[in-house]
Amino acid sequence: MAVALVIVMTGCSATSSPAPQTGAAPAVSPYIGATYPPLPAGWQDGRAALTATVGDVQYIVQEMVQANQQMLWFMESTGRNAQGQFTWVVTDVLTRSDIKESGSLIWGSCTLNDEPDEEIVALGERKDGVMENVQRAWRANHLTGRFELMTTTGIVCQDEPIGP
Repeated sequence: MAVALVIVMTGCSATSSPAPQTGAAPAVSPYIGATYPPLPAGWQDGRAALTATVGDVQYIVQEMVQANQQMLWFMESTGRNAQGQFTWVVTDVLTRSDIKESGSLIWGSCTLNDEPDEEIVALGERKDGVMENVQRAWRANHLTGRFELMTTTGIVCQDEPIGP
């Protein structure tokens, strides 16, 4: 399975499965606990970024798309299937259409106080491939299996091109 380093989604409005800053209860996704592969009918996987490896277990943030709906699935590896492909369980979901701020999402290529931090998912405006003004940020925390709101102070993300 190829793992890309950067994911960018633009042109959508969006909230997340963690509790919004208003204190409302978090939305519960029917995909939490789902195993992958196979994908649910009608869904396509997009780019992914490895956030952590602990022993033999890998954690990734994977873009999922269905029609006009985009989600980020935070997943933990559960082994390999008979074909040798990684198998995954979804531990949390960030739904782009729930996030009200405009901008792009970038993950897999952010720094926090000039140190690489693969667990950061950032929302903001990109200029010349760099996001310096981060509006919101989440940590794809491999210890809890959740997207957790975090402060945006010190976060910078680089939108590096992927593929040809």
